[in-house]
Amino acid sequence: MNLSELLRIKREITSEEFFQQMPIANLNKIEDQIKIIFTKLLEKNDEECKSRNIALKLNKLFQIFRLTGVLGQIRLAGEDLQVEADKLKPIIKSIMKEISLLNTNGQAADMIIIANYIQQAQYDLVKQLLVQYKIQGVKIVPLLETFASANNTDSEITMIASSDTRQRDGLLLTELRNMREYQRNPNKAIYLGQGITPERGGGPYELIHAKYKSLTRAQRKRHIRTIQGHYFTSEFASSDVAFTFLFNGITNINEGEDFEPSFVYMDLLFELDNIVGVPQREMQQSKEYNDLYVKNQVIKTLVESFNFGGSREMIRPFESLKKQRAIVQAYVNSDRCSYTHPELAYWDRLPEDLFNKIAFFYYNNHPHIKYVSIYVCFDDFAKQEVGLDSNNQCFQAMKRGRDALKENVGIIRAWRQQQSYHLGCSILSTVKEFEQKHKTFQILNKLQLYQGRKIVKNTVLDMPIDVNLRKLRILQSTLANLTSFTGKG
Repeated sequence: MNLSELLRIKREITSEEFFQQMPIANLNKIEDQIKIIFTKLLEKNDEECKSRNIALKLNKLFQIFRLTGVLGQIRLAGEDLQVEADKLKPIIKSIMKEISLLNTNGQAADMIIIANYIQQAQYDLVKQLLVQYKIQGVKIVPLLETFASANNTDSEITMIASSDTRQRDGLLLTELRNMREYQRNPNKAIYLGQGITPERGGGPYELIHAKYKSLTRAQRKRHIRTIQGHYFTSEFASSDVAFTFLFNGITNINEGEDFEPSFVYMDLLFELDNIVGVPQREMQQSKEYNDLYVKNQVIKTLVESFNFGGSREMIRPFESLKKQRAIVQAYVNSDRCSYTHPELAYWDRLPEDLFNKIAFFYYNNHPHIKYVSIYVCFDDFAKQEVGLDSNNQCFQAMKRGRDALKENVGIIRAWRQQQSYHLGCSILSTVKEFEQKHKTFQILNKLQLYQGRKIVKNTVLDMPIDVNLRKLRILQSTLANLTSFTGKG
């Protein structure tokens, strides 16, 4: 047999040849062997022993990630499961066969998520399929995508859609959904997407880790932040920084006390949503709101650069903000881009008694009210540096709402005294280190906007923009890293 025949790729391959070329490893057995090695190293008494100290760190990482690291999560469309078992689409049966094969030795998938879950029959059908195809070690997870939906099954986990609902419903209503699910099912783990966090929901730099301080017991027990890989890789230029982001997130989840939402507090959020949240959602559908961002050429440049990173869809022209992906909308409404947020609007409509209630919770160190009401990112930066139209009605509504929070609750003054704490830096960073980090963020932001204006100018003059665009993307990645890092300044 000559060399060309050895290297030739065959069109067909038998199952025996496949298993010879692609042997299946027993991951459970390998993990047991790794644990034995760690145990032996950790039994050494010498505290200065280098191998023991390294083993201690590696063992902590191994307990979190193990060899599986990232497991497959199979998502089935809820509407495809509203039929009898014999009328299922062939592709769903093929998926079940594949899971059964892959999970026979080791574990390739650990969840089957029922998207747009509505009724018990969907859950029961998937349960039936697991038995039929002899699939073990896989949990069924209903995914709630509307405020009216609820998980009344015997599942161990509830997944709550985050990015889309956050941009559609706003923070108040999204948080109420999470609290209501926790009240209904306190023993279920709640599985959350990144949209529930400040960096994915948009908002100010100061709030980037405040969410960790207001997690319910169920959220803290299994608060998994999903990552959309095509944006994760484009936002984080370094694999080391990406790992640090995930690892520090895991660490911060375990800081602080569990948040127990009372019915009195939930009633307050419902009341706030009726007065503030409803008109905010209406405003976001208006032409004035869309024009505020779409007609700003610097924001348009930032969005088109941000959206370059291998999205699952073709990049949509920046003609309608609400038709962009939820992640892009969140980016626009952050202080990495526009320095404004629609959830700032209409707080000036609150009566005095509601402002007093907010102030009561706020000054009694209520962790959640600090998270949902302190959108103080709006300032002259939006007008002077970003160049937003200050005569726009939506711009003015956001400014009035922000000023009302400042005047009636004194939020900004109190907030500035505790910035280091709410940045998640209080344990590791001094106030001076925090101030240095915040100043660095502001400088980088100005450089990013300068680069954006330069690209706009060169585009008008029909000059090359490749080098400038590369610089802009580096600055965008740097700001993403900075706003998500929870370590020392």
